[in-house]
Amino acid sequence: MNWSKWWDDFGWLLAGLGIGIFVARIIFGRDAFCATAAEEHCVREWISASAGWAAVLAAVPTILYLSKQVEDASLFHRQNAAINLRRSRTLAQRVKRQARFLEENELFGELTWHDKMQMGEVSPDFIKGVIDEYRILESYIDRADFLRVEDEIAAPDRFSYEMLMRRIQNECKVLQEWHDGLTALSWENLVAWMTFIYQSSGEYARYLSSACDDYLSETAQFSM
Repeated sequence: MNWSKWWDDFGWLLAGLGIGIFVARIIFGRDAFCATAAEEHCVREWISASAGWAAVLAAVPTILYLSKQVEDASLFHRQNAAINLRRSRTLAQRVKRQARFLEENELFGELTWHDKMQMGEVSPDFIKGVIDEYRILESYIDRADFLRVEDEIAAPDRFSYEMLMRRIQNECKVLQEWHDGLTALSWENLVAWMTFIYQSSGEYARYLSSACDDYLSETAQFSM
């Protein structure tokens, strides 16, 4: 604590108190400041009486210092909370845009597979194209921001980042084995897989958008 600054700010109070007591002693005489009983000693009486006041005055700097510390801590907490809120709201706005691409990809995938289902035959090149589609979908889902929304804003009810990524990776592995002639799948299996993965990724995108919308609405009043 800066005692010099404290004295500059409050020292005049102590000086004024001392001068006031001295002037009052001259004006009102001894009787106003000392007991009237002859056996009482004036100086001893004043020293005893002033001990409590001295303790109070000695505590004033400590109280002022602690008050300043509490005020600084409160300001630091408010600033940190404002920064964290701004970051979370920016995250929610960014994920909303990313989820829109994922949801549009669901519609594109369903339209594409509606046409492909009419083919009824599977060639190695066709399987390679399916694997490429899986990888594109994986790139849309594989975002750290989606995990942050799950951890910091709202946990998913059904489909999660980890579940979708694991399913895509497992199915890509099986498709690659099919392409290499190590295993065999039916056309019905392939259609069911693609339909499910597009629909589940779309549902995941809608969960992200809804969670972010709710969060932005709930925190709007605190972002001013």
